[in-house]
Amino acid sequence: MIGSYVKKEEYEKLAPTPIPELLRCNLATAALQILAMGITNISNFDFVSKPDEKSIAAALRELIYLRAVQASNDNTYELTDDGRKMACFPLDPKLSRCLLASSNLGCLEEMLKLVSIMSVDTIFLTSSNINEKMKMQRQKFTMNEGDHLTLLNVYKTFIANKKTKEWCQMNKINRRNLLRACAIRKQLRRICVELQLDIKSCGTKFSPVRQALAHGLFMNVAEYFKENDYRTINDRHIVKIHPSSVLFGAKPSLVVFTELIQTTKRFIRDITVVEPEWLLESNPDYFKTRLSSK
Repeated sequence: MIGSYVKKEEYEKLAPTPIPELLRCNLATAALQILAMGITNISNFDFVSKPDEKSIAAALRELIYLRAVQASNDNTYELTDDGRKMACFPLDPKLSRCLLASSNLGCLEEMLKLVSIMSVDTIFLTSSNINEKMKMQRQKFTMNEGDHLTLLNVYKTFIANKKTKEWCQMNKINRRNLLRACAIRKQLRRICVELQLDIKSCGTKFSPVRQALAHGLFMNVAEYFKENDYRTINDRHIVKIHPSSVLFGAKPSLVVFTELIQTTKRFIRDITVVEPEWLLESNPDYFKTRLSSK
């Protein structure tokens, strides 16, 4: 018989209806858009499926740390100048902050490419039997500073090779996802032009790109702990570098990451090496106790 049965006891454990996405995801993006509509008290907003107050407070706290929002004494919130700019981008506020920071650091061209590639599914063709030849092909894109610059290197090489199918097939690259990233970049660049952001390139000096990442991802920081373990600055969780990372096996002292994955262990993925002074510069109030506490 085609298909399979679900045991009665397993079926009865299921929720009566799927959990709405708003209740499963980070609320910061939704909160930013609500504030952009001029609604200053999000707790009173008429959600179809209202998140709990703890989640709303966490989202507002994140936006305050990102300098997108400022609080008033009457429990209302309003956007800052940067917050109004960030609300124009169809992105996670952390990535919007990366774009604004890169404009000030002279590397917006690179950050536009990077944020675009971070907005699509994996660009590497996956296989259960990745052989040594495939690993060698991917290693030629590797940047020692981490995964983000490695992704940027793939994007730039893709453009330099005229986005051809042959190049993608040879390097086991997902051409469809890269073409989508190119389209996203055009959209984001148009927004940057409308906002009159300073669009410059840093050339081959990528420290400004890593610094801009630190300004946006500073709440996703992990410091080396012991052996192969890292500890997140925000909640002190013990994590490991994901095996797919170009930094797997390395032991940099401080990294920012895009994603935390929970399996039998906690892994961080899409990682970049950063300097502590960049983090302190990005938000001194956030880090004045966190970086020194053990």
